[in-house]
Amino acid sequence: MGEITVKNAVEMLESDTSILLVDVRSRDEFAAEHIPNSINIPLDEIEQRHDLLKGYSQILLLCRSGARSSAACILLKDFFTVTNIRGGIQEWKELGYQVEKDK
Repeated sequence: MGEITVKNAVEMLESDTSILLVDVRSRDEFAAEHIPNSINIPLDEIEQRHDLLKGYSQILLLCRSGARSSAACILLKDFFTVTNIRGGIQEWKELGYQVEKDK
């Protein structure tokens, strides 16, 4: 378990398609805006739904600013290779990277 910057996360995601990006914010937050190709598993559901994470070599976790995704890393670290994205979607947007909304 570790922590990386948004820039490092973007580089990893662009270079390795086996990495899964998981947004642990609420469903409403995710619907309002999220990173393309990310999946949503809210933090309060992560332990019950972690079966969705099987088969990925690396899992990057993010939330609004990094607190919830850090908590998710702690919950998952014994089962998966997980990394927290420091700064979350807030920093992602500040750096000008793309987000999308549910239709």
